Amino acid sequence: AVAVALLLEPCLQAVAAISRHHTGSPGCPCIDSLPQLRNRTVNSLNPSATKLGKGGEQADCLLALDLDKLKNPGQEYCYPTDYGRGHCESWDVLLPPECANQRSQGHGSPADLPEKCKGWLRSRQTPECSDLFEAPGTALPWCREPWCYVDPHNCDQAWSLSYYFPGLGMAYSYATCGSANYFNIWNAVQLEMCQLFAVVEKPYPIMWLSCWACAFLQQLIDATRRFEELQDRLATGQRA
Repeated sequence: AVAVALLLEPCLQAVAAISRHHTGSPGCPCIDSLPQLRNRTVNSLNPSATKLGKGGEQADCLLALDLDKLKNPGQEYCYPTDYGRGHCESWDVLLPPECANQRSQGHGSPADLPEKCKGWLRSRQTPECSDLFEAPGTALPWCREPWCYVDPHNCDQAWSLSYYFPGLGMAYSYATCGSANYFNIWNAVQLEMCQLFAVVEKPYPIMWLSCWACAFLQQLIDATRRFEELQDRLATGQRA
């Protein structure tokens, strides 16, 4: 059995790589063009160059702001310039604040990263750059799930509006990449509950658990409501 497992391991790894890098389902393809992020994609050495190629400057950071509203409110993060674009990928696995911590002092802001580790995701995946980050003690389940941005008007799979870049009409989908959307349960809802109930307990672990408990209860309430609605529809159909 061990020999068979060793023989199958390269095949399984290849299948996993293909599933991460495909371009989504035919009815909900990953999109490569995101003009909404044009003013968020900057050259960190010359932030005034807010458009890719403007003034001859090559963009090296997609600026993501205020992602950890509990621990580091207002913090700016340098994300890959191709983040979420064009194909299914485990985009978040090396990214702070939720899925990775920077080994050296810093939070993953543009000033905290060497220039060679900025730009496309593949720059961060080199050994010398990936070694700058480590997964937290308890990795959240959505961190390794592949996903991509999609056009909500051209998608027959489940999708959600972007939480990291709100108000821009951007949508992402885990379903089109064949993975589960744990993000909506473990992160987005949790932070929304914290803001809604103005949870301010300290220290941070207690605050996090309080928010997660609120989020879990809200999910339970929503599931119960949907179950009751289904029962009502079935009962109405039987009476008819």
